Amino acid sequence: MTWTYTLALLPTSALMQVRLIIDDRDSTEQLLQDEEINWYLSQFPNIYKAAAGCAHTISGIYTHLATEEKVEQVKFNYTARAKLYMELKDQLIEQAKTAIAGQAYAGGISIADKEATELDTDRVQPAFYKDEFDNPDGAS
Repeated sequence: MTWTYTLALLPTSALMQVRLIIDDRDSTEQLLQDEEINWYLSQFPNIYKAAAGCAHTISGIYTHLATEEKVEQVKFNYTARAKLYMELKDQLIEQAKTAIAGQAYAGGISIADKEATELDTDRVQPAFYKDEFDNPDGAS
């Protein structure tokens, strides 16, 4: 298992972006491994939902530590951290909704886009199309 955080990769790496969002940037207190975050990134459509999944997992880790720890003060700290990560998860789910809603797409507004859509063999074929009933011989 690996843990990495490289600030220079932040603009292009979803892994680094999720680490920033969940505040897992301290190599001396690693919360999730790269493989765990990458799994969440493979399951969810955007970094905010992936980060929400990560926050949920981290909350579970702290909840488990709080129930296992015998020292009261430490137990309280783990419980507070678990609660904070559950709240972060809820905030990230709301942020994910906004991020998805903000990704509007208007197709067919450029010639290249229309041609690419028509050549896409995986798209649902239209029920009808322009000039569908024209005589191929040109006669009326």
